[in-house]
Amino acid sequence: MKTSKIRMLIIFTLVFIITFSIIPSVLAKPRKTYITDFLYECEIEDEGFSNSVENNDDVSEEATAYALEILDEFDLLQKKDLFGTVEHEVNTTDLPEDLEDSAKSKAGSGDPDIYKLYFLLKSLELLEDTNKDYEVSSSLKSKINAFVDSLLQNGGGYAASKTSTSATMASTYFALKIYDLLDEDYASKSITKTWITSCQNSDGGYGGSIDSSSTILNTYYAILSMDEIDDVDELSGKDSTIDYLQSFFEDNENDADNYGGYYPDDDAENTMISSTFYCIMGISLIDDGELQDEEETLKWILNRQNFKDGGFKDIDDGSEQKYSSVVNSYYALEIINLLDADSVSLNEEIFMVEFNYWILVGLLVAIGVVAVAIIIIRRKRRI
Repeated sequence: MKTSKIRMLIIFTLVFIITFSIIPSVLAKPRKTYITDFLYECEIEDEGFSNSVENNDDVSEEATAYALEILDEFDLLQKKDLFGTVEHEVNTTDLPEDLEDSAKSKAGSGDPDIYKLYFLLKSLELLEDTNKDYEVSSSLKSKINAFVDSLLQNGGGYAASKTSTSATMASTYFALKIYDLLDEDYASKSITKTWITSCQNSDGGYGGSIDSSSTILNTYYAILSMDEIDDVDELSGKDSTIDYLQSFFEDNENDADNYGGYYPDDDAENTMISSTFYCIMGISLIDDGELQDEEETLKWILNRQNFKDGGFKDIDDGSEQKYSSVVNSYYALEIINLLDADSVSLNEEIFMVEFNYWILVGLLVAIGVVAVAIIIIRRKRRI
């Protein structure tokens, strides 16, 4: 009798150990899969994508463009299971019609938003590449092109609206990107280049306009604008620009939350995904050999993946955000693609910790049921 109980205890212990040693490998999924699952959760059918699962009824033009770009990059606009059956599909037939209607509405309004127009056009151009039956209408392209032409100021920069007479670095960047999507020539390349370089400050960074203070975002826009117009090598004071961007890097190994990331400004307490993206991309365009501690930055960005929803999130005031955002996830992926060209980290299988509690309860119940069944069967046999 005693031997039988010991045998039962040994069997129960072995089952428990083997089961829980198998769980991590069974539940593990590549980081890339968690990201795409997050994007599908943010989809608003036939309308676009929200920026987070928290606001999944509010379409964002920027989030839609980035989500489509990521899914297209992963060849997952159609999600299939192991047997090749389509589990989820972004409607690339109806979605372009809805986005084009939205773009036409905005382009036909009195003073469109250049920011939203850019991301709508970006989404439409991407859908045109993936849907052979769709083509962006020539009338929409003409309206958008005429609108951007109207924003050019005498100094060479572009204003944010037709009613404004002040050029900004952000609106200039989006104007140039729209011309690129439309495959149209710039109104005046040389004066725009002169205007951009005139916005550089003594610290090496760029302001949003002439005589305005430098910011990381405007410096990023200046670098990309010059890359769009001509060549980043045409920028003056490139070394000082790199120094400016590098000054926001956290190199203190004892600061676990921030080490490897870049701060958004001099007074910030936490490094952020967006500012890290702007700095990393800006430096790499000028000279990718000047990137600091790339391995640590890669670790930092991977630690920002949120296993509650699969996307990427920032740490704010010492606490983690509950929800990720599509925009942050796009920035994170761009950083990973730059620092990990072989996508080793994206294909790394990881375990979703939050599932442990439910699985633990389920397994304990299952093991208990099996143990009771074995005891009952053994007693019946003895009878």
